[in-house]
Amino acid sequence: MRAEGRLQTRTELGNLALFVTLFCGCLLLQTLIHFPEQLDFLARRAVFDAQLDMAPSYLRHAPLLGLASVPELGRRGFVLAGVVFGASLLGAALGFRTRLLVAIALVMFFVYFGQILELGYVRRKTNLVPFILLILVMTPDLGRCSPSAWLAPLRRIRQPDPSSTPAWPLVLVKVLLAGSYLASGLWKIRNTGWSWANGTVLQANLAERALASDLPVALWLASKPELCHLASIATLAFELGFWTVLLVPGFGPLYAIAGLTFHAGTQVFMGIHYLTYWGLAYLVFVDLALIRWCAGKLDSIRKGP
Repeated sequence: MRAEGRLQTRTELGNLALFVTLFCGCLLLQTLIHFPEQLDFLARRAVFDAQLDMAPSYLRHAPLLGLASVPELGRRGFVLAGVVFGASLLGAALGFRTRLLVAIALVMFFVYFGQILELGYVRRKTNLVPFILLILVMTPDLGRCSPSAWLAPLRRIRQPDPSSTPAWPLVLVKVLLAGSYLASGLWKIRNTGWSWANGTVLQANLAERALASDLPVALWLASKPELCHLASIATLAFELGFWTVLLVPGFGPLYAIAGLTFHAGTQVFMGIHYLTYWGLAYLVFVDLALIRWCAGKLDSIRKGP
């Protein structure tokens, strides 16, 4: 009943608009940052296949559950797909024909990322993106979302925006995150039991990553059983406890900090890059109330005692 109540609640329209702007804008930024590297990857893969005299692959599996296939586009097609994908994200972030452009971005996601699925920071790390775009397409008030919808309330920093919208789209994004972490935690327990928390499994994983990816820092951490023990306990606690943000929204910023720290740690110590695309989902925890609270704290610090 409590979860159902969360889906029936309403929130400031500015919160939804802020998430649309941040998510689409940051996804566009990540695409621009990594586009040269991804284009170079396509070129090197084509040369590698030619040297091995391999037949070209005309079908590549799209990232969403491996259920769809997309044709291999080649260099020019990939550039065109990137332009359409980026332009749709830019328009959506600016509030221009938002629903239509988010729908186009959803389709182009499969076309674009289906070409570079072999990249380590793309496979499985982008799985939340199409679900979030689909949620936005289904959002009732998406057409009302624009930067002005959240900029105007911020000018009235002390007063909540009277314009409201159903909160369920933002709640569903949090459900996606919580479900993913819960599934990961339960998988660990199912395969290893609660002994996963003693640190030995993490030590083995770190040693494997150190050898596979030439990560001396992973080997250093693997040689510290006490730290591995603590890190294993913290990982299980984080993954199995993340769902509490659905019941206690105030935990959101704390779990967001914990989650970003967790993924930063796996990136440094294990070379697993989830922050690039998966981390964008954490933008759902940035809302007008948090911005107002931070602004109030800064204002009190500036004024002094």
